[in-house]
Amino acid sequence: MDIQIPHVSRLEVTRRLRDDERSWRIRIIAVTAFAIDWLKRDASTSGCDAYIVKPITMLGLLRTVESFLS
Repeated sequence: MDIQIPHVSRLEVTRRLRDDERSWRIRIIAVTAFAIDWLKRDASTSGCDAYIVKPITMLGLLRTVESFLS
């Protein structure tokens, strides 16, 4: 979930996914260019499972995704 896409609140989309019984178990990774503590807290409060700051590396992304796999 890119936090800064224009015209849509990604954190609101995340909240809606969490509130829907069909999608509440989907893992959501917030991706943003902003390494800001309050934004990371907002993402977590909205339901994001992880928070990655751009520029991202493939290895970092894979490690984050791997952390959700059993």
